[in-house]
Amino acid sequence: MALPCIALCFGCGANSGLANVSGTVTADGKPVTGGTITYIPSAEGKPGSGEVQADGTFTITTYKDGDGAVVGEGTISYTAPSVEIPEDLQPGQPLPSSPYSGLKPSDPKVSIQSGKNTLTVELVK
Repeated sequence: MALPCIALCFGCGANSGLANVSGTVTADGKPVTGGTITYIPSAEGKPGSGEVQADGTFTITTYKDGDGAVVGEGTISYTAPSVEIPEDLQPGQPLPSSPYSGLKPSDPKVSIQSGKNTLTVELVK
């Protein structure tokens, strides 16, 4: 009987300390159409991430879809979407890359407060 109780206790605290986080990602003032935003808390806590949608919006997930990010100070990073390699790529031709490759948030430090958080992430070289 002890095992179900332990599992139940771990499940109870898993989402405490999370807050809703969503936002928009832009580059040169225009919405970014893909990639991933990752939030890493400065203190202990699980990182969260969200896929950037075609309109530049994202919602952070830590444990389950859209549950948010750990409250407190942290940093965000951006990962450009992968690009398919064409089947007819000839030897010596450069590999294609995302137009967002090499971009990073202009201000990676963020503060997540209890409640609802809306971030605007501007990507720069």
